[in-house]
Amino acid sequence: MAIFVETKAHEEEKAAEILRGLEIIAHQRPEDPDLRDKWRKWSEEVSEPAILSIMNSLGYEIYKNPEKEYKKTAIDYILSPHNVLVDLKTVFTPFFKAEELFNIPILNTVTFNVSDFKEYEKKYFQQNIPLFILFFVYFQKGMSYKKITLETGRLHVFFVEFSEIVKKKHVFPVHAYKNRVGKTGNATSSFVVNTEILERKDILFIDFADEKELEETISAYLSPEGIPV
Repeated sequence: MAIFVETKAHEEEKAAEILRGLEIIAHQRPEDPDLRDKWRKWSEEVSEPAILSIMNSLGYEIYKNPEKEYKKTAIDYILSPHNVLVDLKTVFTPFFKAEELFNIPILNTVTFNVSDFKEYEKKYFQQNIPLFILFFVYFQKGMSYKKITLETGRLHVFFVEFSEIVKKKHVFPVHAYKNRVGKTGNATSSFVVNTEILERKDILFIDFADEKELEETISAYLSPEGIPV
């Protein structure tokens, strides 16, 4: 399926909206992923509205799950018009040690909290309730940790059915966060997921050397004869 737009101006406007959203995410995010309260506030007030706007520009209508008003643990979003539950997983910080520890390329790595997995497996998978995970991965070129530096940026936005993660959980290693042992709030362990082995629905999949290449490739996705998604 390709995303079609009516005019070149409309196409450029949508590309500009997406880039504005990415700029907000890139320049306002907290640095330390262990600052849970700060990250949660930033996610609710900054990154999630930006991501919903980006998804809308790409032709996907996602809205807040009404159950969140009275049920704190409810899944956050619903995808229209199918009315399926969607959990948003943002990945803005690469797992720099993925290749060293698990032989998984850094750009192909996302993590999935073990605690979330157990909860979703019980509440949704075992009850035959469809649940989709929307991964929003945005790594900027030049991000670094110790001696590791990303030579390429990546924007990867994709849907995967939670049942797909359940089916393949046996191949995902589990990483325990040593600096979180004995602390409350943040997850203490996560599955390390190689996105290349997931059966997924890619919305955007862009490796980029600079912002100009990112902008040009986003415009290609939005053009009538552009990249199918």
